[in-house]
Amino acid sequence: MRANYNPEGRSYSAEDIRIRADEVAQLTAALTPLATELFSHAAWFHTAAESAAALSEEAAALLKDILAEMDEQTEVDAESSRLASKLSEVLAQEHPLPEGEWVDARGKDLARAMAGFWFNLGDSEAIRADACDELMTGRANTPAQQDLATLCARFYLRSSDAMYLLAALRERSPVPARMLATAHAA
Repeated sequence: MRANYNPEGRSYSAEDIRIRADEVAQLTAALTPLATELFSHAAWFHTAAESAAALSEEAAALLKDILAEMDEQTEVDAESSRLASKLSEVLAQEHPLPEGEWVDARGKDLARAMAGFWFNLGDSEAIRADACDELMTGRANTPAQQDLATLCARFYLRSSDAMYLLAALRERSPVPARMLATAHAA
């Protein structure tokens, strides 16, 4: 086999690649504002939760050291519980969301990843829409579920955030629902 040999039937034409790249770019641009907002919220909650856990561990260790000298384990448990409660209250309050170039770049990364996920669901809009509907209703039992979970973990998203993005992808599908119903009836 010679270098750069492309067997017949196993490659896309330059035009096919350009068309798909344009579709991905358009979908990415359409999803970027929503993806950036969701990532910003997810990053804040992830940072807050990790910070709270670290503070709680440090405070508990300090309390254990202090109270170990006094031999008062029940006090440690009570104080740890009060600290966890106060941290939960602080997390429930509104705080400014992260912003800036990093959040914007990660939001665009998320949008591009979701666009890629969308196109990997199937070869046609109808197949992608059906696969998306199955994922959103929990009927899917496919590798796509694992792929979506991996994507969510990479961007600190909850499954509800992923469903919100899937709904946005589904809405942008050029195949109206009535056409899908007609195609399935045939």
